[in-house]
Amino acid sequence: HAIFIAHADCLEESLTVKEMILSEYNVKDVIINSIGAVIGTHGGPGTLGVVFIGNER
Repeated sequence: HAIFIAHADCLEESLTVKEMILSEYNVKDVIINSIGAVIGTHGGPGTLGVVFIGNER
């Protein structure tokens, strides 16, 4: 499974969520990146999203 965290100016919170995910689930890594301009504009600072890609629906 691939897990991604996207954030708008809340890296500390993203790192906390990453550690929570790694401690609870059997995943190799969690990738953290900045949210894009469109979502960031509508969500504002502090927006955080978690996305995963699984093998099945």
